[in-house]
Amino acid sequence: MRERQKLNKHFRTLANKSLNHQRKIGSRLRYQVLLRDKSTCQICGRSAPSIRVHVDHKIPVSWDKDWKPSSNLDDYQVLCEDCNLGKSDMSWIWSI
Repeated sequence: MRERQKLNKHFRTLANKSLNHQRKIGSRLRYQVLLRDKSTCQICGRSAPSIRVHVDHKIPVSWDKDWKPSSNLDDYQVLCEDCNLGKSDMSWIWSI
């Protein structure tokens, strides 16, 4: 477990140093995603206002050095704070 945490931290540090992307999602697009997903986490099903929700990039920004902001609703999803932070941008490592 400790090795996994160390590896995850290392990859995150590298990604943050090498990829400096603008991650902001415009207000209108954010509203459209929240409306489409009914402010409900697409992983665990909990919903606002009882929990804090995030509008999440389905494909992590750090995976693509040529990443550009998208206006396509299908590129985003609503996740609760726990699921979004737990998902991590390097979660693909553990599914190999």
